[in-house]
Amino acid sequence: MIVRGIGPSLEAFGVQGALGDPTIDIYDGSGVLRGSNDNWNDAVTRQEIIDSGLAPTNALESALWGTINPGAYTVVVRGKDNGTGVGLFEAYDLDQTVDSKLANVSTRGFVDTGDNVMIGGTIITGSTPATVLFRAIGPSLANAHVANALQDPTLDLHDGNGVLIASNDDWRSDQEAEIAATTIPPTDPFESAVLETLFPGPYTSIVRGFGNSTGVAVVEAYQLDSIPTSTPGLSITSTAFEPPTATVGTGYAAHSAVTATGGQTPYSWSATGLPNGMGINSSTGAVFGTPIAAGTFNVNVTVRDSSSPQKAASKTLPLTVH
Repeated sequence: MIVRGIGPSLEAFGVQGALGDPTIDIYDGSGVLRGSNDNWNDAVTRQEIIDSGLAPTNALESALWGTINPGAYTVVVRGKDNGTGVGLFEAYDLDQTVDSKLANVSTRGFVDTGDNVMIGGTIITGSTPATVLFRAIGPSLANAHVANALQDPTLDLHDGNGVLIASNDDWRSDQEAEIAATTIPPTDPFESAVLETLFPGPYTSIVRGFGNSTGVAVVEAYQLDSIPTSTPGLSITSTAFEPPTATVGTGYAAHSAVTATGGQTPYSWSATGLPNGMGINSSTGAVFGTPIAAGTFNVNVTVRDSSSPQKAASKTLPLTVH
């Protein structure tokens, strides 16, 4: 894999106050320093970095390439000679053929206001969807003796086009049952989380402080092998959309809504993976809209009931647009 510390090249993307000369250190789970770099051209593995196709574009930026054993690692990005500014840490899993995979990425930093919020990015590779839990951690950092922890972080998740997919403030206010089922929910009720099944592509999570508050926070992404797709007593009974096909530029008229059984009514509905131009009625489960592009879409539909704790169920239904 390769890890990078990016700074000067951020200015080309309109980032103000970019870190002028980032350095990186990598530590293993025991706190032992395993590698350091300042200026990637000086790295012993310079040629491997070039061959990866991921060499930083600025000579003052840093990178480390290598094969590591399974476990927990920490990468620290600093400014050379105590320099400060906006920096970017990246980790890329270069070998998708081995059993080990990059399962969790967490970044700690200061969350300010305006453009100086915390931004985390993740790329889903391959050809199949992946279930990912995103967390914004703040108050519980005090247990690790982190000073000035952000007391009420909020979390927004965007796709590669910048479209908002999901938002959360206080993880128990939405998806509580599903997030708890992952066994890694936030430990503080004021922390935020979003659980989504995502198609391959880039995604961005943004952490802010509720009410423009500021402080130190952690943004995390966990790729999950599997989670319960439903809780007992609630299930989606539909096996396909009716009709199962739509036409580009023509309004889609559902013959019947997606249906569910069990739990406590009324239900609320949501969906990811619908074609652009289409949506789902959150009250009835009926799909609507006018698709703008052809293709076959695997749509993940989720229903939530009105019980406490809330029950949820999900099912993937295909939709073909001609």
